[in-house]
Amino acid sequence: MKPSRPTEQGWIVLLAVLAMLAITVAFLGAAANNNSAKLERKDITATALAQAKAALLAYTISRDDGSGGARPGEFPCPTTVGPEDTTYGTANSNCAGVRLIGRLPWRTLGIAELFDEAGEPLWYVLSPSFTGGIAVINNSSKGQLVVYASDGTTIQENQAAVVIFSAGPPLQGQNRSAAAAACATTMTSIPANQCAANYGDIFSGKNNATNSGPFVVGTKSNTFNDNLAYITTSDFMPRVEERVAKAVATTVKGYYTKFGYYPYAAYYSDASQSLRKNQANCAANTFSGRFPEDISISGSPPVSLPPCMGLKEWSDVDTAYQLPIWYFVNRWNLSTYYAVGKAFAPGGSKMCAALGDCLTVDADPSVQALVMLPGIPLASQNRVSNLLTDYFEVAENLEGWPTLVNYIFKSDTTRLPTSDRVIAIKN
Repeated sequence: MKPSRPTEQGWIVLLAVLAMLAITVAFLGAAANNNSAKLERKDITATALAQAKAALLAYTISRDDGSGGARPGEFPCPTTVGPEDTTYGTANSNCAGVRLIGRLPWRTLGIAELFDEAGEPLWYVLSPSFTGGIAVINNSSKGQLVVYASDGTTIQENQAAVVIFSAGPPLQGQNRSAAAAACATTMTSIPANQCAANYGDIFSGKNNATNSGPFVVGTKSNTFNDNLAYITTSDFMPRVEERVAKAVATTVKGYYTKFGYYPYAAYYSDASQSLRKNQANCAANTFSGRFPEDISISGSPPVSLPPCMGLKEWSDVDTAYQLPIWYFVNRWNLSTYYAVGKAFAPGGSKMCAALGDCLTVDADPSVQALVMLPGIPLASQNRVSNLLTDYFEVAENLEGWPTLVNYIFKSDTTRLPTSDRVIAIKN
């Protein structure tokens, strides 16, 4: 008996099934390709934001021109001209108000221009507390930019120093031409491609196109397509503080090598510390306190503590060991705890024979002097006070500014990398 052959209707059904399978396979393949393309585009934006953040961190940590005009901890101003300008990509020489927002100054950072998934350059907002030319940048400085999470109501960061965002493709109403037009950011008429309002979006009442925020991560929609990154003090200040600690230790060692003693400390409540110069100066027979700016010049300590007349100044140390100009200009000495063993102060015996002759740091009882930096302040700490608890957390580091009791200090590992930083000094 011969096997039956499909009828004409059966062939039609079989062909229809095969066609549907082919369409399904094609659709799935197209969907997979589309999803892959979307992921690739997201990777482009995420990579650009990460590269911008890395370049800004490298800039601020290494900043120093040797004259005191460039200080570690400061960031460049944005570039606020359009791509058609010959200075595009170069940071403005000053930034305030609406000049705190602009495109990333990639030329100043020494990198290639960075673009998001839509081919748009990155935008950049800077907190006023970390701009060049302001009075003080040190480990007590705080960012002033607030960033909200994707729900638009939860604060994700309330002390950002920098905000970086990618604008994505233009949304309805955003004009990115070079023609002049009214700008909601500056409240003036400027080329549209220089106006942040044509790039940053609004979500839940937060506007990324402002110079002061609040800023928002937001949820993607047809009215919001920004991608956001930011920098906090914990991202860079520990590295800056590490530079400071090494510089101070180098100077103190160089001083002892040349003169055979360490200078006394500045009295912790020296009234002159509020001035730009002559702040927290050396006080005779004071073995712990703030790091002295000037040694033989009188500050304003209690009458019972005369100035350190006759002692050598920091400027008398060999050039290779002198502190950078920005150390005192930025008042790092006011948040640097300094202590010296009595045996290694002026006229000391140079021997650890009695209590107080030497200091103990992490079980080493033969330390001659030390500097200690407090890291980034906790929310509860007020660095303008004279309380050690507003600077340090470890019990051994809280003996008191002017008078030591047990001469014992300890490195902190509870809050790394922003915790008490103790540098033991021995020659």
